[in-house]
Amino acid sequence: RIAGPLALIYGAGRRGALAVRELSDNPSLGLSPLGVIDDDPARAQDRVEGVRVIGTLDSLDVLLATHTPHLTTVIVSINGLAPAKFNVLCGIWDQHRVEVRQLRFGLEDVAISQRERSPGVIRFPRA
Repeated sequence: RIAGPLALIYGAGRRGALAVRELSDNPSLGLSPLGVIDDDPARAQDRVEGVRVIGTLDSLDVLLATHTPHLTTVIVSINGLAPAKFNVLCGIWDQHRVEVRQLRFGLEDVAISQRERSPGVIRFPRA
């Protein structure tokens, strides 16, 4: 049995897999993945990085009620979720008093001034 606060991942795609891996590999986040939900009922019983798909959005209310108080967080891994759908989901989550987090992924430019100050940066001669 998983100890500590649990998180439910919404979205069984690549971003959902990234969220599961990050929770599993980064104990400083303080959450363990309970399971994944997905809009596609055909994904039921699939596994995402070893974590089972345990339902769809239709089962979210029951899942939250069943696993309270250990289920503390829902992580939305779907990129571009429609705002109206997100607001409806937040209403359900608010009823159960769980935290909602949106998975974000980004790449940032490193300024030349930062690269010159960073030790361990290998500079190659320009051709």
